[in-house]
Order: sequence, then structure tokens, then C-alpha cells
Amino acid sequence: MSLLLRREEEEEEREEEGDDDDRLAACAEQHCVACDEALYYTDEVFKLTIEHVMHNGCEAVLLDFLHNDGERAGDFFYEPLFFDFSCWEDAAEALRAMVEDSPPVRHHEELLACRFCESSICEWEIFATLRAGELHVSPRMPRGEGTGTFICFSKPYPICLGCLLLLHTHELALWDEPVSQLGECQECTHIRCWRYGKSCPCPCHTEENQ
Repeated sequence: MSLLLRREEEEEEREEEGDDDDRLAACAEQHCVACDEALYYTDEVFKLTIEHVMHNGCEAVLLDFLHNDGERAGDFFYEPLFFDFSCWEDAAEALRAMVEDSPPVRHHEELLACRFCESSICEWEIFATLRAGELHVSPRMPRGEGTGTFICFSKPYPICLGCLLLLHTHELALWDEPVSQLGECQECTHIRCWRYGKSCPCPCHTEENQ
């Protein structure tokens, strides 16, 4: 091997190592919940958050679903999750296929409609919001360490509890347990039993099991 060729190969190796170092430096602290791969700053990602909705007299207002008291007051009940762009597209396609032949669960007090199945989401009901955006290094750096912040550039897409349950049960486990309105069983989540008071006979939420 000539000296010139060897030098060219060494330069190429150094450039590749430099690219790897740059990529590693751009690695955010968040991971994709679907593939568990690291996410990178400025890449397009999706953020999934559990919220509930109220009406302030003029419009629907989205609120984070938080602990109200105790040591965890102000903390999320369910930590927000992040998806790589392609991973969320795969999950969304699977969810659309699951609901394409199912009629929406409508209610006359609807404030929002699910992006996937068009079912109603009413006041104080729990649901998920999906937002597209990018991860960036926060301008505030406690202890001199960079932390990631999510910059949103889309409207929130509402996802009802029924669709969230389908996604959790049949596609990928999102949190340790499925999200529910009042701790009801999965069948009751799909029919929105909490809207009907005590008329639902399911043992998961009768007075004996409250």
C-alpha cells in the first residue's frame, strides 16, 4: 500500500469518527418508547401526553393530568412518551386498521373528537394528545449540564381512551398499566361506562368495589 493511499484511508477514518462523535453529542436524553433507540436533537419526533379537558365558558381547554396532592403533587400521572417519526407512523397505521370498521362512540356533550375513531371526548375525560416537534437543548442549563426541551410545531391531536387502550393492548405497551378514566375494566373503557352513572352493572366499579 502506498503512503498516499494509507494517508487517505486514515483521513477517512478520522472523518467517520468525527461524524460519530457529533452524532453522539447530539443525542437527547429521551428514547423512543417503541424501539427504545435514542432520539436526537433537531430530529422530528412525536410527544404523547395524557391530559383532560374542561370548558371555560368560551372554549375547550387542555390540562395536563397531574397528581393533585401528596408527595407527588404536580407530577404527571403518566410520564410523557416520545416516538421516532417512523415508529409513530407505524403505530398510527396499525391503530387506523383496528378502528376503521368500528363506529364512533358519540355523546351530545362532546368537546373534542378522537383523531382516529372520531369518538367524543367530554369535559373532564382523560385522553391522550399527540404533538409533532423537535427536541432541543434547553437554554437553561442547571449545573452546567444541557437538558432537552420539546419544541412543538403542530396542533395537538386528541386520542380517546378507547384508541389508546387498543394501541397499548395490541401494538405496544405504553405505560405499566393501561390508562383508564376511573380504574374501570377494558370493556367499560370502550363503552365509556362512567357517562352512565350507576346503570352499568360491571363489577369493576360497583359500590362494593369502589
